[in-house]
Amino acid sequence: MKYLTDIQFVFWCLRGQPSHPKWTSYVYKHRDDAQLKRALDVMRCLSFQHPKMSDNERSELYESIVADNNKSMQKPRTLSILRRVAAVLCALIAIGGLVSVAVGILNRNNEANQPQSSLQTSIYNTEMAQNIRVINGNGVIDIPVGQSVNICCTTDAICVQQQTLALTTDQPIDILVPAQHRATVNLCDGTRVWINSNTKLRISTPQMGAVRAAELEGEAYFEVAHNPESPFTVYSRTLNTVVKGTSFNICSTSTPNNTHYVVLVEGKVDVEVTSLGQSVTLNPSQILNYNNDCYMVTTTDVSKYISWKDGAIIIDSNSLQDVMSKLADYYNVEIVCSPSVSQLRCSGRLVLFDNIGQTLNVLTNIIPIGYRWADDKLYITEE
Repeated sequence: MKYLTDIQFVFWCLRGQPSHPKWTSYVYKHRDDAQLKRALDVMRCLSFQHPKMSDNERSELYESIVADNNKSMQKPRTLSILRRVAAVLCALIAIGGLVSVAVGILNRNNEANQPQSSLQTSIYNTEMAQNIRVINGNGVIDIPVGQSVNICCTTDAICVQQQTLALTTDQPIDILVPAQHRATVNLCDGTRVWINSNTKLRISTPQMGAVRAAELEGEAYFEVAHNPESPFTVYSRTLNTVVKGTSFNICSTSTPNNTHYVVLVEGKVDVEVTSLGQSVTLNPSQILNYNNDCYMVTTTDVSKYISWKDGAIIIDSNSLQDVMSKLADYYNVEIVCSPSVSQLRCSGRLVLFDNIGQTLNVLTNIIPIGYRWADDKLYITEE
Protein backbone atom coordinates (compact mmCIF):
# COMPACT_ATOMS: atom_id res chain seq x y z
CA MET A 1 0.00 0.00 0.00
CA LYS A 2 3.08 2.25 -0.12
CA TYR A 3 1.84 4.00 -3.26
CA LEU A 4 -1.25 5.45 -1.61
CA THR A 5 0.95 7.41 0.83
CA ASP A 6 2.75 9.10 -2.08
CA ILE A 7 0.83 12.30 -2.77
CA GLN A 8 2.31 12.66 -6.27
CA PHE A 9 1.03 9.20 -7.21
CA VAL A 10 -2.41 9.94 -5.76
CA PHE A 11 -2.80 13.20 -7.68
CA TRP A 12 -1.45 11.58 -10.86
CA CYS A 13 -4.27 9.08 -10.61
CA LEU A 14 -6.85 11.78 -9.95
CA ARG A 15 -5.76 14.29 -12.56
CA GLY A 16 -4.92 11.91 -15.38
CA GLN A 17 -1.75 10.62 -16.98
CA PRO A 18 -0.56 13.87 -18.65
CA SER A 19 -0.25 15.53 -15.20
CA HIS A 20 2.92 13.64 -14.27
CA PRO A 21 4.75 11.70 -17.04
CA LYS A 22 7.03 10.05 -14.48
CA TRP A 23 4.22 7.92 -13.10
CA THR A 24 2.93 6.99 -16.55
CA SER A 25 6.30 5.47 -17.35
CA TYR A 26 6.72 3.95 -13.89
CA VAL A 27 3.35 2.17 -13.95
CA TYR A 28 4.10 0.66 -17.35
CA LYS A 29 7.52 -0.63 -16.25
CA HIS A 30 6.19 -2.05 -12.97
CA ARG A 31 2.85 -3.37 -14.25
CA ASP A 32 3.45 -6.75 -12.53
CA ASP A 33 3.84 -5.15 -9.09
CA ALA A 34 0.96 -6.52 -6.97
CA GLN A 35 0.98 -3.53 -4.59
CA LEU A 36 0.84 -1.13 -7.52
CA LYS A 37 -2.12 -2.99 -9.02
CA ARG A 38 -3.94 -2.83 -5.68
CA ALA A 39 -3.27 0.91 -5.35
CA LEU A 40 -4.53 1.56 -8.90
CA ASP A 41 -7.70 -0.43 -8.15
CA VAL A 42 -8.35 1.77 -5.11
CA MET A 43 -7.71 4.98 -7.04
CA ARG A 44 -10.06 3.93 -9.84
CA CYS A 45 -12.84 4.25 -7.29
CA LEU A 46 -12.17 8.00 -7.02
CA SER A 47 -14.06 10.49 -9.17
CA PHE A 48 -14.06 14.24 -9.75
CA GLN A 49 -17.75 14.10 -10.52
CA HIS A 50 -19.42 13.71 -7.12
CA PRO A 51 -20.19 16.27 -4.38
CA LYS A 52 -18.14 16.66 -1.21
CA MET A 53 -18.54 13.95 1.45
CA SER A 54 -19.84 14.89 4.89
CA ASP A 55 -17.63 14.50 7.98
CA ASN A 56 -19.65 11.45 9.06
CA GLU A 57 -19.32 9.77 5.65
CA ARG A 58 -15.58 10.50 5.63
CA SER A 59 -15.22 9.03 9.13
CA GLU A 60 -17.15 5.90 8.12
CA LEU A 61 -14.97 5.46 5.04
CA TYR A 62 -11.82 5.77 7.16
CA GLU A 63 -12.98 3.10 9.60
CA SER A 64 -14.15 0.74 6.81
CA ILE A 65 -10.77 0.90 5.04
CA VAL A 66 -8.91 0.07 8.25
CA ALA A 67 -11.36 -2.65 9.33
CA ASP A 68 -11.43 -4.32 5.90
CA ASN A 69 -7.67 -4.58 5.66
CA ASN A 70 -7.04 -5.36 9.34
CA LYS A 71 -8.66 -8.78 8.86
CA SER A 72 -5.85 -9.96 6.61
CA MET A 73 -2.92 -7.85 7.87
CA GLN A 74 -2.24 -8.06 11.61
CA LYS A 75 1.30 -6.70 12.01
CA PRO A 76 1.41 -3.40 14.00
CA ARG A 77 3.62 -1.66 11.46
CA THR A 78 1.30 -2.66 8.60
CA LEU A 79 -1.75 -1.44 10.50
CA SER A 80 -0.04 1.90 11.09
CA ILE A 81 0.60 2.22 7.35
CA LEU A 82 -3.02 1.36 6.57
CA ARG A 83 -4.24 4.05 8.94
CA ARG A 84 -2.06 6.59 7.17
CA VAL A 85 -3.41 5.39 3.81
CA ALA A 86 -6.98 5.78 5.02
CA ALA A 87 -6.18 9.23 6.37
CA VAL A 88 -4.69 10.30 3.03
CA LEU A 89 -7.78 9.13 1.10
CA CYS A 90 -10.20 10.77 3.52
CA ALA A 91 -8.19 14.00 3.50
CA LEU A 92 -8.38 14.05 -0.30
CA ILE A 93 -12.14 13.70 -0.12
CA ALA A 94 -12.29 16.73 2.17
CA ILE A 95 -10.55 19.11 -0.25
CA GLY A 96 -13.33 21.50 -1.22
CA GLY A 97 -15.43 18.89 -2.95
CA LEU A 98 -12.52 18.02 -5.27
CA VAL A 99 -13.23 14.33 -5.24
CA SER A 100 -15.49 11.80 -3.64
CA VAL A 101 -15.41 8.05 -3.35
CA ALA A 102 -18.00 5.58 -4.55
CA VAL A 103 -16.63 2.50 -2.83
CA GLY A 104 -18.57 -0.52 -1.65
CA ILE A 105 -17.38 -2.99 0.95
CA LEU A 106 -14.79 -5.17 -0.77
CA ASN A 107 -15.37 -8.90 -1.17
CA ARG A 108 -19.13 -8.40 -0.93
CA ASN A 109 -21.20 -11.42 -1.97
CA ASN A 110 -22.73 -10.24 -5.24
CA GLU A 111 -24.90 -13.31 -5.65
CA ALA A 112 -26.94 -12.29 -2.61
CA ASN A 113 -27.66 -8.94 -4.25
CA GLN A 114 -28.84 -10.08 -7.66
CA PRO A 115 -31.44 -7.79 -9.27
CA GLN A 116 -35.05 -8.84 -8.95
CA SER A 117 -36.19 -8.87 -12.56
CA SER A 118 -39.88 -8.55 -13.32
CA LEU A 119 -39.28 -11.17 -16.03
CA GLN A 120 -39.35 -13.81 -13.24
CA THR A 121 -36.82 -16.17 -14.84
CA SER A 122 -33.23 -15.42 -15.84
CA ILE A 123 -31.65 -15.60 -19.27
CA TYR A 124 -28.10 -15.87 -17.90
CA ASN A 125 -27.95 -19.67 -18.05
CA THR A 126 -29.59 -19.96 -21.46
CA GLU A 127 -27.26 -21.74 -23.89
CA MET A 128 -25.99 -19.63 -26.79
CA ALA A 129 -26.73 -20.98 -30.27
CA GLN A 130 -24.36 -20.87 -33.26
CA ASN A 131 -26.76 -18.69 -35.22
CA ILE A 132 -29.03 -15.86 -34.14
CA ARG A 133 -31.95 -17.45 -32.31
CA VAL A 134 -35.33 -15.99 -31.29
CA ILE A 135 -37.42 -17.89 -28.73
CA ASN A 136 -40.91 -17.36 -27.35
CA GLY A 137 -42.59 -20.09 -25.34
CA ASN A 138 -42.02 -23.31 -27.27
CA GLY A 139 -41.45 -21.56 -30.61
CA VAL A 140 -37.99 -20.97 -32.06
CA ILE A 141 -36.64 -19.11 -35.10
CA ASP A 142 -33.03 -19.76 -36.16
CA ILE A 143 -31.44 -17.26 -38.54
CA PRO A 144 -28.29 -18.68 -40.22
CA VAL A 145 -27.18 -15.40 -41.74
CA GLY A 146 -24.22 -13.03 -41.70
CA GLN A 147 -23.48 -10.15 -39.41
CA SER A 148 -26.75 -8.31 -38.92
CA VAL A 149 -30.46 -9.11 -38.92
CA ASN A 150 -33.62 -7.13 -38.22
CA ILE A 151 -36.30 -8.52 -35.87
CA CYS A 152 -39.77 -6.98 -35.67
CA CYS A 153 -42.07 -7.60 -32.70
CA THR A 154 -45.78 -6.79 -32.98
CA THR A 155 -48.46 -7.23 -30.31
CA ASP A 156 -49.09 -10.81 -31.41
CA ALA A 157 -46.09 -12.05 -33.46
CA ILE A 158 -42.35 -11.93 -34.12
CA CYS A 159 -41.23 -11.44 -37.73
CA VAL A 160 -37.71 -12.21 -38.92
CA GLN A 161 -36.76 -12.40 -42.60
CA GLN A 162 -40.11 -13.74 -43.81
CA GLN A 163 -40.37 -16.09 -40.81
CA THR A 164 -43.18 -15.48 -38.32
CA LEU A 165 -43.60 -16.76 -34.77
CA ALA A 166 -46.96 -16.19 -33.09
CA LEU A 167 -46.96 -14.89 -29.51
CA THR A 168 -49.38 -17.39 -28.07
CA THR A 169 -48.15 -17.42 -24.46
CA ASP A 170 -47.32 -14.95 -21.73
CA GLN A 171 -43.63 -15.89 -22.01
CA PRO A 172 -40.92 -13.27 -22.74
CA ILE A 173 -38.97 -13.08 -25.99
CA ASP A 174 -35.38 -14.39 -25.84
CA ILE A 175 -32.90 -13.22 -28.46
CA LEU A 176 -29.47 -14.87 -28.60
CA VAL A 177 -26.79 -13.22 -30.74
CA PRO A 178 -23.52 -15.20 -30.99
CA ALA A 179 -20.05 -14.02 -32.04
CA GLN A 180 -19.65 -12.18 -35.37
CA HIS A 181 -23.37 -11.33 -35.49
CA ARG A 182 -25.50 -8.34 -34.59
CA ALA A 183 -29.26 -7.85 -34.47
CA THR A 184 -31.75 -4.98 -34.41
CA VAL A 185 -35.09 -5.39 -32.63
CA ASN A 186 -38.14 -3.17 -33.16
CA LEU A 187 -40.61 -3.53 -30.28
CA CYS A 188 -44.33 -2.89 -30.56
CA ASP A 189 -44.16 0.16 -28.24
CA GLY A 190 -41.74 1.92 -30.64
CA THR A 191 -38.57 1.05 -28.72
CA ARG A 192 -35.60 -0.02 -30.83
CA VAL A 193 -32.69 -2.15 -29.61
CA TRP A 194 -29.33 -2.88 -31.26
CA ILE A 195 -27.80 -6.10 -29.92
CA ASN A 196 -24.06 -6.68 -30.11
CA SER A 197 -22.32 -10.03 -30.60
CA ASN A 198 -22.10 -12.53 -27.72
CA THR A 199 -25.24 -11.08 -26.16
CA LYS A 200 -28.40 -12.53 -24.64
CA LEU A 201 -31.51 -10.35 -24.35
CA ARG A 202 -34.87 -11.20 -22.76
CA ILE A 203 -37.78 -8.81 -23.46
CA SER A 204 -41.24 -8.62 -21.91
CA THR A 205 -44.26 -8.92 -24.21
CA PRO A 206 -47.63 -7.11 -24.17
CA GLN A 207 -49.24 -10.32 -22.89
CA MET A 208 -47.13 -10.01 -19.73
CA GLY A 209 -48.85 -6.75 -18.72
CA ALA A 210 -47.95 -3.06 -18.79
CA VAL A 211 -44.42 -3.45 -17.42
CA ARG A 212 -41.75 -2.73 -20.03
CA ALA A 213 -38.61 -4.67 -19.15
CA ALA A 214 -35.56 -6.41 -20.56
CA GLU A 215 -32.80 -8.56 -19.12
CA LEU A 216 -29.33 -8.30 -20.63
CA GLU A 217 -26.10 -10.24 -20.62
CA GLY A 218 -23.66 -8.68 -23.09
CA GLU A 219 -24.03 -5.33 -24.84
CA ALA A 220 -26.96 -3.48 -26.36
CA TYR A 221 -27.92 0.03 -27.43
CA PHE A 222 -31.47 1.15 -26.59
CA GLU A 223 -33.65 3.88 -28.08
CA VAL A 224 -36.60 3.70 -25.69
CA ALA A 225 -39.98 5.09 -26.76
CA HIS A 226 -41.12 7.82 -24.37
CA ASN A 227 -43.79 6.77 -21.89
CA PRO A 228 -43.65 8.58 -18.51
CA GLU A 229 -46.35 6.33 -17.07
CA SER A 230 -44.49 3.12 -17.92
CA PRO A 231 -40.72 3.28 -17.40
CA PHE A 232 -38.53 0.81 -19.31
CA THR A 233 -36.18 -1.17 -17.05
CA VAL A 234 -33.08 -3.05 -18.21
CA TYR A 235 -31.80 -5.61 -15.69
CA SER A 236 -28.26 -6.98 -15.68
CA ARG A 237 -26.08 -8.87 -13.22
CA THR A 238 -24.71 -5.69 -11.65
CA LEU A 239 -26.76 -2.71 -12.85
CA ASN A 240 -30.46 -1.94 -13.26
CA THR A 241 -31.25 0.95 -15.62
CA VAL A 242 -34.63 2.69 -15.50
CA VAL A 243 -35.71 5.06 -18.29
CA LYS A 244 -38.86 6.79 -19.52
CA GLY A 245 -37.63 7.55 -23.03
CA THR A 246 -34.00 8.01 -24.01
CA SER A 247 -30.95 6.59 -25.84
CA PHE A 248 -28.22 4.72 -24.01
CA ASN A 249 -25.72 1.87 -24.28
CA ILE A 250 -25.27 -0.91 -21.71
CA CYS A 251 -22.43 -3.41 -21.42
CA SER A 252 -22.65 -6.06 -18.70
CA THR A 253 -20.91 -9.35 -19.38
CA SER A 254 -20.60 -12.55 -17.37
CA THR A 255 -16.82 -12.24 -16.88
CA PRO A 256 -16.37 -11.23 -13.21
CA ASN A 257 -13.38 -8.95 -13.80
CA ASN A 258 -14.90 -7.06 -16.71
CA THR A 259 -16.02 -3.48 -16.25
CA HIS A 260 -19.76 -3.01 -16.57
CA TYR A 261 -21.00 0.34 -17.79
CA VAL A 262 -23.94 2.46 -18.89
CA VAL A 263 -23.37 5.32 -21.36
CA LEU A 264 -26.11 7.92 -21.85
CA VAL A 265 -26.57 9.52 -25.27
CA GLU A 266 -29.83 11.44 -24.83
CA GLY A 267 -32.35 12.06 -22.03
CA LYS A 268 -31.83 10.80 -18.47
CA VAL A 269 -31.51 7.39 -16.86
CA ASP A 270 -31.44 6.17 -13.29
CA VAL A 271 -28.85 3.45 -12.74
CA GLU A 272 -29.10 1.26 -9.66
CA VAL A 273 -25.85 -0.34 -8.54
CA THR A 274 -27.45 -3.44 -7.09
CA SER A 275 -24.54 -4.71 -5.00
CA LEU A 276 -24.27 -1.35 -3.20
CA GLY A 277 -27.96 -0.49 -3.03
CA GLN A 278 -27.24 2.94 -4.54
CA SER A 279 -28.87 4.78 -7.45
CA VAL A 280 -27.26 7.37 -9.75
CA THR A 281 -28.89 9.67 -12.33
CA LEU A 282 -26.91 10.08 -15.55
CA ASN A 283 -27.04 13.08 -17.89
CA PRO A 284 -26.11 13.04 -21.60
CA SER A 285 -22.46 12.17 -22.36
CA GLN A 286 -21.95 10.64 -18.93
CA ILE A 287 -20.78 7.08 -18.30
CA LEU A 288 -21.09 5.00 -15.16
CA ASN A 289 -18.35 2.38 -14.88
CA TYR A 290 -18.68 -0.41 -12.33
CA ASN A 291 -16.04 -2.93 -11.29
CA ASN A 292 -15.20 -4.83 -8.09
CA ASP A 293 -17.94 -3.15 -6.01
CA CYS A 294 -16.80 0.33 -7.06
CA TYR A 295 -18.45 2.73 -9.48
CA MET A 296 -17.36 5.99 -11.07
CA VAL A 297 -19.26 8.55 -13.14
CA THR A 298 -17.37 10.63 -15.72
CA THR A 299 -18.02 12.57 -18.92
CA THR A 300 -17.00 10.87 -22.16
CA ASP A 301 -17.22 10.84 -25.95
CA VAL A 302 -20.21 8.54 -26.42
CA SER A 303 -19.36 7.79 -30.06
CA LYS A 304 -16.56 5.48 -28.89
CA TYR A 305 -19.10 3.31 -27.09
CA ILE A 306 -21.91 3.13 -29.65
CA SER A 307 -20.09 2.88 -32.99
CA TRP A 308 -20.33 -0.93 -32.87
CA LYS A 309 -24.04 -0.71 -33.75
CA ASP A 310 -22.98 0.66 -37.14
CA GLY A 311 -20.44 -2.13 -37.63
CA ALA A 312 -17.28 -0.37 -36.49
CA ILE A 313 -15.26 0.58 -33.44
CA ILE A 314 -13.81 4.05 -32.84
CA ILE A 315 -10.17 4.00 -31.75
CA ASP A 316 -8.81 7.16 -30.13
CA SER A 317 -5.16 6.71 -29.20
CA ASN A 318 -5.94 3.29 -27.74
CA SER A 319 -3.20 0.76 -27.15
CA LEU A 320 -3.11 -2.20 -29.52
CA GLN A 321 -3.84 -4.38 -26.47
CA ASP A 322 -7.12 -2.49 -25.92
CA VAL A 323 -8.05 -2.89 -29.59
CA MET A 324 -7.35 -6.61 -29.50
CA SER A 325 -9.46 -6.99 -26.36
CA LYS A 326 -12.42 -5.47 -28.22
CA LEU A 327 -11.89 -7.77 -31.20
CA ALA A 328 -11.55 -10.79 -28.90
CA ASP A 329 -14.94 -9.99 -27.36
CA TYR A 330 -16.63 -9.39 -30.70
CA TYR A 331 -15.28 -12.45 -32.52
CA ASN A 332 -15.18 -14.67 -29.43
CA VAL A 333 -11.56 -15.69 -29.87
CA GLU A 334 -8.57 -15.70 -27.55
CA ILE A 335 -5.94 -13.18 -28.63
CA VAL A 336 -2.40 -13.04 -27.25
CA CYS A 337 -0.67 -9.74 -27.93
CA SER A 338 3.15 -9.67 -27.90
CA PRO A 339 4.58 -7.21 -25.31
CA SER A 340 6.68 -5.64 -28.06
CA VAL A 341 3.56 -4.33 -29.83
CA SER A 342 0.88 -4.30 -27.11
CA GLN A 343 1.46 -0.62 -26.27
CA LEU A 344 1.44 0.68 -29.84
CA ARG A 345 -1.12 3.49 -30.10
CA CYS A 346 -3.88 3.47 -32.71
CA SER A 347 -6.53 5.94 -33.84
CA GLY A 348 -9.28 5.76 -36.44
CA ARG A 349 -12.44 3.86 -37.34
CA LEU A 350 -12.04 0.10 -37.64
CA VAL A 351 -14.74 -1.76 -39.60
CA LEU A 352 -15.90 -5.07 -38.14
CA PHE A 353 -15.94 -7.49 -41.08
CA ASP A 354 -17.63 -10.89 -41.16
CA ASN A 355 -14.49 -12.63 -39.90
CA ILE A 356 -11.54 -11.47 -37.85
CA GLY A 357 -9.04 -12.19 -40.63
CA GLN A 358 -10.53 -9.46 -42.83
CA THR A 359 -10.43 -6.99 -39.95
CA LEU A 360 -6.84 -7.85 -39.07
CA ASN A 361 -5.78 -7.45 -42.71
CA VAL A 362 -6.88 -3.82 -42.48
CA LEU A 363 -4.82 -3.32 -39.33
CA THR A 364 -1.70 -4.95 -40.75
CA ASN A 365 -1.80 -2.54 -43.69
CA ILE A 366 -1.64 0.38 -41.26
CA ILE A 367 0.36 -0.89 -38.28
CA PRO A 368 3.62 -2.90 -38.51
CA ILE A 369 2.20 -6.09 -36.99
CA GLY A 370 1.59 -9.65 -38.06
CA TYR A 371 -0.66 -12.42 -36.79
CA ARG A 372 -0.78 -16.21 -36.73
CA TRP A 373 -3.06 -18.95 -35.41
CA ALA A 374 -1.77 -21.64 -33.04
CA ASP A 375 -3.70 -23.94 -30.66
CA ASP A 376 -6.95 -22.07 -31.39
CA LYS A 377 -5.37 -18.83 -30.25
CA LEU A 378 -4.54 -15.75 -32.29
CA TYR A 379 -1.03 -14.37 -31.72
CA ILE A 380 -0.25 -10.73 -32.58
CA THR A 381 3.44 -10.03 -33.11
CA GLU A 382 5.82 -7.61 -34.77
CA GLU A 383 5.76 -7.70 -38.55
